Amino acid sequence: MNRLLFVGLAVLGFACVMLSSRTAWMSVPLADRRHAISAEDIVATEPECTQAFKIIMVAGVMMMIVTAIRRLQWGIASSVVASTMLVTALSFPYAITLYSPRLSADAAWLQMQHDNLIWLGGDINLSAESGHAFWGNKIYSNDIPRQIKVATVPTQPTWFPRLDQASDLILWLGYGEAFCQFSRRGWTLAVLGWSMFLMVSIQVQGEVILRRIGVSLVVVSCLALLVIAIAWGRTMSAASNVQQAAILTSDRQYEEALEKLDLACLRLPILGQDTYYIAQRGLLESRLGRTTHYTALFDAVGTERRGQYDVAFESFQQLAEVSDPAIVRESLRAVLRYAIQDFNSGRTELATNRFKLVLERQPCNFKAIYLLQICYLRQNQVSEVEAMSQWMDIATNCLSFHSKRIFRATTERYAAIAASQGSDPVRTWIHHRKAKNP
Repeated sequence: MNRLLFVGLAVLGFACVMLSSRTAWMSVPLADRRHAISAEDIVATEPECTQAFKIIMVAGVMMMIVTAIRRLQWGIASSVVASTMLVTALSFPYAITLYSPRLSADAAWLQMQHDNLIWLGGDINLSAESGHAFWGNKIYSNDIPRQIKVATVPTQPTWFPRLDQASDLILWLGYGEAFCQFSRRGWTLAVLGWSMFLMVSIQVQGEVILRRIGVSLVVVSCLALLVIAIAWGRTMSAASNVQQAAILTSDRQYEEALEKLDLACLRLPILGQDTYYIAQRGLLESRLGRTTHYTALFDAVGTERRGQYDVAFESFQQLAEVSDPAIVRESLRAVLRYAIQDFNSGRTELATNRFKLVLERQPCNFKAIYLLQICYLRQNQVSEVEAMSQWMDIATNCLSFHSKRIFRATTERYAAIAASQGSDPVRTWIHHRKAKNP
């Protein structure tokens, strides 16, 4: 019976690993072209390193077969291979932060929109009572977060871990809410498959070998500690360079400070997508008299703070067309802030145009989709309200959390309101039914 159980686990583990090489490990919805026209332009984008991990997984299966083919049973080498492959699969989230920083930042930005809409003080909960009346004119939106960050970089680097930094370490390893939101079946299958292989490799003819358990624990522990040490060391090195850049900036040594920032970004690539890093780089390049997209964004923010809103908006709109994804993301966030202000102030037509501008470059922007639907509701554009409900359905397809049902139910409810205003009882009933079971 034990032998049959382990044989079954081996077959199941093999199937899981091989299937993981044919399915996505993580996908983030982005635009497949420079300017999106509709929700059909949303495409699920995978990290660049995914293919390499899939190849490693297949190579690991081949090595497992090689270690067992001679004696027709698993050996201690099989346990070592399974342990190594398991840790390799678990290190995938950290690899994303190193080799796909743009995708990590986009995922973090979408997750922030998700939280901004559905938390207890979010737009959807605050409008629960008044959203059904007055054509959406009593609905107000919260401002978006001021900073995009995948992980917090400490202001004081500490080379020896502390207990209070455990949560930060989890983020540095890539295991944040954004990864959990956009992770896919392939990664889960890979982890499960190698876990099964590891359990199978510690036995011979149905009997568990304690020595192999010890070897597996040592290999897993050593490799896991190595990955943690690399993540910790690179983060603290980046923090040290950021700290030195701050000191050099206060001493007006802007060239040296910029070099330190570049070095910090090299140690921790995801830092290059951080809002505060972009602002600091813009400040330094501005002080050095350089003309770059960073200085243009820095000047636009300064213009906005001086109250020259129209001039600043034109700058943000122009920067949204550049090729640097970090600059585009921050510029569109500024445009979204303007649109939200117009939305709350009752300037519905202007808000509509600005939300459309955001969706052209970020067709999966949940905040813009939600508020643009309400703008159409205020203008009694029934067909457009229903179109935005369908847009939200497509945009939330890439979300893993069940909270996406809240988005769909809310947009269906507004579609039902719009249909009732258009005296269409059939469409009203259909959208009400969808709102109850999105």
